[in-house]
Amino acid sequence: MGKKLPDKVMEMSIGWVDVDDMVSVTAYQTKYMNQLKKLAEAHPDEVKIIKEAKENDGMMVVHLPKKYCKVSFGEARAKRELTEDQKAAARERAKKMQEAKKAKAEAKKMEEESWL
Repeated sequence: MGKKLPDKVMEMSIGWVDVDDMVSVTAYQTKYMNQLKKLAEAHPDEVKIIKEAKENDGMMVVHLPKKYCKVSFGEARAKRELTEDQKAAARERAKKMQEAKKAKAEAKKMEEESWL
């Protein structure tokens, strides 16, 4: 039996018809929705947001010229095997990054409070 899918599958689909110069993109992921919004802002005459995610159950629909759409396939990367020392070093780096992020957020909060 295959993997259990999450309750809401985050997918992206591209409707590509050879006889038409336009493609229809449907996206659930914030990363792609933001890219599509930026493209629509940069090229408002060509890229049209048909439905915003907030009004379409979290799914954005955009029509755009094919020239703005690129599909690329590549070889799957081999899974990286780490030694216990490498895993420990990675955990330590992640911990330091989290601490630095927390310190930065606290400093920002203190700075904002000092303006009040």
